[in-house]
Parts: sequence; structure tokens; C-alpha cells
Amino acid sequence: RINRFLEAKYFEHPNLLRYLEAGTIQRDEGTVTYAVTEDADACASRSLARSDAVSFAREILSALEYLHRRDLVYCVLSPSTVVPVGTEWKLSDFSELRVAGADTSEETLLLGLTTDTSPPEAAEGLITPAWDVWSFGQTLRKVLTTPRAPLEDPFRAILLACVHVNPSLRPTLSQLSALLEERTSDQEADMSTAAGV
Repeated sequence: RINRFLEAKYFEHPNLLRYLEAGTIQRDEGTVTYAVTEDADACASRSLARSDAVSFAREILSALEYLHRRDLVYCVLSPSTVVPVGTEWKLSDFSELRVAGADTSEETLLLGLTTDTSPPEAAEGLITPAWDVWSFGQTLRKVLTTPRAPLEDPFRAILLACVHVNPSLRPTLSQLSALLEERTSDQEADMSTAAGV
């Protein structure tokens, strides 16, 4: 994992947490890996208001697109791995970053069992950008659904698109971004019309 943290030092994107240093320390119980990052606030595991959710979705999609252009898959997207830094949302945990492809190592196969936002194909070690798409939908569901407020459009439409069992039938990140913008614009137009603007 030290290599993943060191690689993260070279990422330059406003929605990826900056890693300043990484290394290992020898202790009596063994080798401990550490990483020094920019300061971040509490994780995003709380419920978000709709306006905050739109920013959250846009920024996480942008960060994932940056990684996917480099043939990397985040693999651990969940509310606990997204943090607010000032007014921005950032992916924060690069310990499970993977190169797209097949990986049947025990470490990768365990991700499907230990991360409740992992897609069905995780159990087979199939790592593609579609993994992050599934996890994105599940993460939106977790931060936006409350007992009194079910998931609404555009987020409901996005979730349904993300969780197709067949990874090849899930939308790309750019398609999700387009869906978000289209549905958000439509709703804003409807609200303006209803308000008589």
C-alpha cells in the first residue's frame, strides 16, 4: 500500500485529497505504513441537503474521471472515503487503488466482502471503471436517503443507472455527469416556472 500512497502524491486534482508524504515505521508489532495528507473535515457519512448533494455528485464524478483517464479504479468509494475540505468534496483513501483489469489476489477479492458499496463483479476480481460507477450510485444512496425522505430525481435516476448487475451496461462517468446536469437543469426550470419567473 505504500506504493499507492506514494503514487497519490503526484495526483493533481481539486477533488482528490493531497498526500504530502508517505512511508513506513518499524514497530515491535511489525511495519506500520503512514501517510500525511492535507487537513480534512469529518467524513461525508451525514445526510446532505439537495443543493449540497449536487456539488457532491459533480465533484466526485470529476475526481473519478481523473483516475479513470489514468487507467486507475478507486475501488473503495463510500461515504467514509469522501471528505469535505473547505467547500470541496474529495476522495481521500487511495489504499485500495487498482489498475483496471483482472485481479484475483486475496486482497482484491476481500474488497467485495468488506466494502458494502462494492459491485457484484468484485467477487470475481474484475476491476473496471464500472466498479466505481456502481459504488458511486451506492454512495449517493447512503448520503441522500433518510427514513423520512426517499431518494429523489436526479439522484434516483442516477442510482438506478449505476446498479445494473451487468457492468458493461452501466453508464460511463461522462454519461452520469450529463444525466445529472440534464435532470438538475430540468428541475430548476420547473421550479422557476412554478415560481412565475
